[in-house]
Order: sequence, then structure tokens, then C-alpha cells
Amino acid sequence: MLLLAVDAGAQTSPADALRRALHDTTLDNGLTVIAIENHAVPLVTIDITFRTGAITQEVGDEGVPHLFEHMLFKSYIDDNRRAWPQEAGRLDAEYNGRTSEEQVNYYVLLPSSNFDDAMADMAQLVRDPIFTQDNLDRERLVVFDEFNRDASNPFYLADRAVDQRLWTTSWGRKNPLGETKSISDATTKRLTEIFHRYYVPNNAAVAVSGDITAAQVFKSARNHFGHWRRAPDPFVGAPVPAVAPLPKSTGVIMEGDVRDVVLLLKWQGPSVTDTGQRADTYAADVLSQILNAPGSTFQQHVVDNGLFSSCTIGYSTLAHVGPIALVAHTSVDSLRPALDALWGQMMALATGSAFTDEELADARQARRVGAAFEMDNGTGIAHTAAFWWSVAGLDYFRDYTDRLQSVERPAIDRYVVRYLDQQPLVAGVLVPKGRGDQLKPVLARFLNALKAEAQ
Repeated sequence: MLLLAVDAGAQTSPADALRRALHDTTLDNGLTVIAIENHAVPLVTIDITFRTGAITQEVGDEGVPHLFEHMLFKSYIDDNRRAWPQEAGRLDAEYNGRTSEEQVNYYVLLPSSNFDDAMADMAQLVRDPIFTQDNLDRERLVVFDEFNRDASNPFYLADRAVDQRLWTTSWGRKNPLGETKSISDATTKRLTEIFHRYYVPNNAAVAVSGDITAAQVFKSARNHFGHWRRAPDPFVGAPVPAVAPLPKSTGVIMEGDVRDVVLLLKWQGPSVTDTGQRADTYAADVLSQILNAPGSTFQQHVVDNGLFSSCTIGYSTLAHVGPIALVAHTSVDSLRPALDALWGQMMALATGSAFTDEELADARQARRVGAAFEMDNGTGIAHTAAFWWSVAGLDYFRDYTDRLQSVERPAIDRYVVRYLDQQPLVAGVLVPKGRGDQLKPVLARFLNALKAEAQ
């Protein structure tokens, strides 16, 4: 088990512990292999991640990478004619996959005694899929069920409406779920094209964490993945276009089956792979920690006084423009004074009076402690490592907590100026049915105040 010292006088930081526990190598075919040892329980997680997802979607392909994720499990047949669910049962394994903006991953959680067999199965899963029309027709229906489920969720619909406006012409590359027409039009030929372009070892990482040694991981990876043939870099032939900037602030009011009001504010944030913006990603995370802390100056002005029942802000780290999102809940009657208070705190951010130096120090320490707890999640840390590899690289992951400790007020001030203060945003308000017209002037007043401040 990893034992991490996180008190102020400790000699070992979470970053130091991670650097000791995390080992990686690159096979001759370009596959990155990551091993993180944690022997607390006799379990192991294997996560194979590809740099693809919504960001690689071309026009007409919106959601096809998500459909591909479903199809890959259905397209597995081993040498004994066992399908994936049967093989997972034989190994006592839980399994799943996920498609997001810049990552598609497939993973298993199983007893460490079955580790090598599972590595062999995962290698066959991603190397030798057999796409059939029957499976495609069935999985289309499964994805359509996800569409129907989300369409019944008013918060999802409001969030989607805000995102469509935030990403403008780049929305298709920020929409992992996709569009029904693209799913309907997908063919086995298109799935095969996606497979040959993005499902290659030099665009993949295998992350393993749990009751296993790095030597075992590297040996097993070489045995089972080593003969997987390298292919051309998919992003040389199909580079990701720049994300369209948001030209101006805008707002949208949606009515739904809700009792109170949900406020969504979103800005376009930094890109972690842009060297001129990478430092802003650390400042973003520290500022979010400051503002979200119970009893913070920000929370006192917008939540503790009863205007909002909750209000949180966060930045999603991505290579191709990560969003900054504020989500708050209030009542219909409180929306106007709550927005006034929020506007006041945004102005306080611009003037540097939204938090104290003590709050800044507490936020850095809170992030440090959180990283320590994350490291002690022996079966979950594989997913974390795979995510950071896909969007930022392992060096970013290794140095993350140390970099957070160096964030000072000037870095946060710079982040606020670049991405929040007087920057265009999308404001969405989800309100009870029949109350939209009543609240339109309130949202317009808030947006006009921001515009006036920007002039």
C-alpha cells in the first residue's frame, strides 16, 4: 500500500510518491505502458486508452466513436469462440468503456491472479475486432436508448444547449454522445476506417494499477502487445482543427420539469498542450478549490447568505480548449438578487479581492491531500494515469501537485484576466415550466451588466 505524507512538514509529497510508484516504458511499436503498484487488495485494473473521441469526429461522424466503443466489445471472439461477456465471466472481471472529448478507454477490474490472461484478452480486443452488420444494428439501438434517456433529463438538455452555443462551429468535436443521424448512417466500413486510423499502438497507452509489479506489467505487455504493428500517426494525416473561439456572450432560457432554477455559466478555458497556456491550468484548479471551499469568501457572498442553495465552478483540463463551468441552484424569486451577488463576486475576482492569502494556502494544501487520497485508490489510479496521458502527457501528471504548490496570486490574476474577466461566456438558465418569459429580463440584465463592464 502507498503511504503518502501530506502534512506541512512532511519530507514526501504526493508527487514524490507518484514518481516512485509510477513506472512507464514505451514498446518498440510505440505503445506506452504504465504501471502503478498498490498491494492493498488483490485486485488489478487494466485500462487501455486511445487518443480519439469527440475531438476526432468529422462532419457526419458525430457520435460514431461512441458507437465504436460499444461495437468493440461486441466484436471480440477468442480462439475458443467465446464472446467478451463469457471471457470476462471466466476471469471474474468487471468491464466497461467510455468515450469522452479526447479519450476512448476500455478497462477491466479483476483478481490480480488473472492479470496475464486479462492482458492477453485486452490485446486481442483492440487488435482483432470483427465488425458485423447484425452487431451494428443491435448496438445502434443501445446508443439510441442513451439518447432517449438523456432527452428525458432537463439538466442534460440545458447543458447541451449551453455547450452548442459555447463551441459554435466546433460543437461537433465536443459532443461525445453524437447525433442520431450520424449513428443511423454509420457503416461497418466506417468503423473499420476508424479502427485502422486511431486504434494503433503508437496512439495508445495501457495503464495497470493494483496488486502487481512493474516488471510483471512490462513483461506481459511485451508478450501480448509487442507484435501489434505500428501505424502512421493519425494526427499527421488528420490534424485536429483549432477550436472556434466564442465571439460574444449569449444566453438561453429553457423550461423543464424542475422545481427551482439551475444556472449554467460556461467560458472557453486554456488548452493544456499549449505551452503558453499550461500554467493557466494549474491556476484554474487552485482557484476552483478556493471558490468551492465551504465557508470561503465566495461561498459566503453567494451561498451562505441564502441566495443560491449551491454554487460551484470548475475547469476541465483538455488539450483542445477545456471548458470552465459554473453551476448554481436557486429559486425563481431569488434569481435576480443571486445574479447580482454573483456579478459582484466576478468583479471581485477581477480586482483581486475575492479571496484571502490564507484561502489560497488552504486550497493548495487541500489539493495536495486530495492527490494523496487519489493515489491510495489502487484500482482507480489506472484511469487517472490514462486520462492524463491522453490529454496532457505523463510528465504533467507526475508534476501536477508540485506545480499546484507553486501557484501564487499573480498566476490566478492572470488566469482570471485571460479567461473570465470581460471574456465572452454562455449563460443558461433552466426554469420551471411556464416561468421562462418572466425570467428572460433577469438573464438579459445580467448579460448586459457583463457587457457594460467589458466596454
